[in-house]
Amino acid sequence: MIWLKYLLAIEGSHAESVVQCICHDEQIKALRKQRTVAGKEAFRDLGLVKHLSKSEKADARIRNRLRNLSETLGWPEGSGGKKGVLPPVNWIASKVNEQETYDLIYHATSRSVHFSPMELLRRAWYFPERKSITIDSKLFKEYWGHFSLHWGLWLFLGTALTVADRIEVDVDDPNHLLEAAKRIGEIGRPPIITADELYWGGGGPKG
Repeated sequence: MIWLKYLLAIEGSHAESVVQCICHDEQIKALRKQRTVAGKEAFRDLGLVKHLSKSEKADARIRNRLRNLSETLGWPEGSGGKKGVLPPVNWIASKVNEQETYDLIYHATSRSVHFSPMELLRRAWYFPERKSITIDSKLFKEYWGHFSLHWGLWLFLGTALTVADRIEVDVDDPNHLLEAAKRIGEIGRPPIITADELYWGGGGPKG
């Protein structure tokens, strides 16, 4: 949603070039990493040698186009003062007034892929009446479901509204979507941290 808002906010030809550069960057990185892990022989057996060769021949031209785009669009320099590096998403978010959205969702979801002792400790609950500790993810089943439904639908609708005036969308029965949005909205916006998980003195989860 954030990237779509940004691409629609800049000149169409620039947006097209940005997407092409991103595609090239993702492709050549994937090919190089696959070759490193698989080895040259397996890489050749996968039929990827010619594709890497083609990508590497175009790399200098694409990088130069990216540098020009960087200067034209006023992107910040990358690490080490490198020019022609794609701007970070938080910078993009700030340009389309979605900084708060990015900060909240990135923080809430990044704990699932980065090492996070706090996120691991959320799985452990002490029950004094049983004098036992339960380490399980089941206690978060409803919370995660609520979180995913709320923010997934919120981002989906935000994305749809962003491109609604640019494309023709044919929805057979929009009432289904509206009804789902209403039911999810009635539950309320899920927090990214709860008081129960900070109750270090024991007592276990409430409710």
